[in-house]
Amino acid sequence: MKRLFTFILLIILGGPAFAYITGSGSPKFINVNARTHIIIVGRGTDLGDSLARAAGAQARKYVELYPNEQVYLLSANETDSDEDLSGLQEFGFFNLTTKGSSFDSPDVLNEMLAFNKIASVDVFSHSVAYYGVILDGKLNRLDPKADGYQKLLGHFTADAFAFLHGCNSGQFLAGIFSYQWAIPVAGSFTGTDFQFIYENKQFHNDDERKPKGLSKVTVNSQTYEKNVGCYTGSCMRLFPDNHSYNGFWGSFNGGGLGFYKWLCINSAITNDRCFKTMAKAALSYVSVKSISGNSSLQDYKDVVLDFLCPADKRAECHSALENAIATGHMEYDPFDGKSLQCDFKGCKAKFTCERVPLINLLKSGSCQVENLRISNKTTTMANEYAAYLTGYKLLQAELAIKK
Repeated sequence: MKRLFTFILLIILGGPAFAYITGSGSPKFINVNARTHIIIVGRGTDLGDSLARAAGAQARKYVELYPNEQVYLLSANETDSDEDLSGLQEFGFFNLTTKGSSFDSPDVLNEMLAFNKIASVDVFSHSVAYYGVILDGKLNRLDPKADGYQKLLGHFTADAFAFLHGCNSGQFLAGIFSYQWAIPVAGSFTGTDFQFIYENKQFHNDDERKPKGLSKVTVNSQTYEKNVGCYTGSCMRLFPDNHSYNGFWGSFNGGGLGFYKWLCINSAITNDRCFKTMAKAALSYVSVKSISGNSSLQDYKDVVLDFLCPADKRAECHSALENAIATGHMEYDPFDGKSLQCDFKGCKAKFTCERVPLINLLKSGSCQVENLRISNKTTTMANEYAAYLTGYKLLQAELAIKK
């Protein structure tokens, strides 16, 4: 009976899945034994090629920071044609090849298992908190609970991390991957949207939240060492909203966070390793400055604060977080909604969804968040900032030893 319903749903949702595309971040061909940054791009559907553009911006950061390492792309084929190949070329990818007849979770797992030194994994896709990352825009999803992703344990470098850029990726997915892979994983606890660089040299959403009287730039002169034209997608990023998620799956008014939250679930991840990895990940953020391991503390702070603070409260947020570190009073919350109290093992919250009888699929509109925080004041953001600063010191000490 379940197979019958699944077949019917496949027909409703448009039949078979598309093939997928692989590529690299530079003209060099891929070596499965080299340090590798894997970027996974799901089908954008209503977003067009925006996910691929944001992925290209991220890939460019890795190529610039780590010229002796490699970027490997796994992308949905939006149009099932060569049109996607030309688009991905424009966004900075090379050696593009169409593979298979589908883009599903086993495809992704088998591709990843071929690599022995995975340094990072970035996922740009629609996602469902309780149901996995959407790969092909239909039923195929990257589901760590069902598809054997624990097999990747041992395929990561000692300093590896993963970053899940889609909506609500922190509720379950980030924690499960962190446990399975024994690496730090960042995820969102609300919806995510695209931000662009404006003439004030800051990232803003392209809606009523954008600065009045200012336009988007056409050249990114901040994020990279060299200027990059925005036509490549390198002036945009996917970023959490500063309000609770309300969408197809439900209303998460019970709680959320307006920044990407790091989780270090597996007991093998010490605090030092967790925080140092956060600091290293920050070097590759698509942000307001191009930084490296040799950058000043202030430049590093500027990037981290850009990734923590909401666009409409940046000055206030920067000041409050610096004051929290200086005084030890860590209560600060700029989230436009009820925020969650979280540490690096999880959040004081309960996430639930109803399921449709017989077919056991999630029921749209039924998902919700029960906020279990005790205090009215949250320290989640300030603690995250403190961890970034601790990680910076640890990273600097490690780099000094290597010199």
